[in-house]
Amino acid sequence: MDVKNKQKLIKRLGSVPINSGDKPSFLETFGFFKHRPLMSSPLLTKTINHWKPIANVLSVPHSETEYQRMVTVLDELLNKIGDDETHPLAGLLETLSTLIEVYEEEHHNVADAPAHEVLRFLMEEHSLTANELPEIGNQEEVLKTLSGQRSLNKDQIQNLSRRFHVSPAVFF
Repeated sequence: MDVKNKQKLIKRLGSVPINSGDKPSFLETFGFFKHRPLMSSPLLTKTINHWKPIANVLSVPHSETEYQRMVTVLDELLNKIGDDETHPLAGLLETLSTLIEVYEEEHHNVADAPAHEVLRFLMEEHSLTANELPEIGNQEEVLKTLSGQRSLNKDQIQNLSRRFHVSPAVFF
């Protein structure tokens, strides 16, 4: 049984008690309800009750519009949090970055682009100039990097990936 059909069946059945007999129930043979009744967790119940208002922010984007909305939220969150990894919303920042990355991997194929083109794209997305990338160096170093005359080193790649919340792999 595939995941989608399993999810549909769970949705239709709601809470189903664990079979207390010696033989597993029909549903238990497919891996349902092995350890406890479905939806018995207070955390799950709380999540379900709060899901609708936050679903647009915490779901994988499926269109360019949804993607742009999430990037905007991420940018606002970055402005609020800054570099404070202990901020209460740091987990949300990480989650949004991951969801955006899922969309980008599927729709914005930067894997084939040279590092300097990836950097140029990220700068345009964030409205940055060559003067605003201390992660690389001074303006002259940034311009040489953007023209492909100079390669990024390991430290620069790590700093840029942290700043733009992308995998370091996009620069290789």
